[in-house]
Amino acid sequence: KQLPPKLRTQVLVDVPAARKLWQKEANSDRKKLADEASAMQHNPELTRIYMQTGLLKVEAVLEHAERLLESDGAPKLLLFAHHKQVLAEMEERLGERYATVRIDGEAPHEHRDYC
Repeated sequence: KQLPPKLRTQVLVDVPAARKLWQKEANSDRKKLADEASAMQHNPELTRIYMQTGLLKVEAVLEHAERLLESDGAPKLLLFAHHKQVLAEMEERLGERYATVRIDGEAPHEHRDYC
């Protein structure tokens, strides 16, 4: 199977709810979060905030994805996400209108070979 050349695009989305979440959480203990993040220490609270941020971005990401999928010359789209809950939300919502294939760490090798 031959694939077309990659077109990598970084799309910045403004999600006011995510911004407010970070401001609220970071203001409560900004120095501790920054120190742990820079030291690459595992912080369950920081992980929770990252996941909530991802979920808050889903709507904006899907709006952009649907614009691309509805345009001429864009029959396929590859989306990445760090958290499985974010992938599940995107898959569920996109699956209502488009055929989707999801590959994550739990996908069996047979499924990966198909894609």
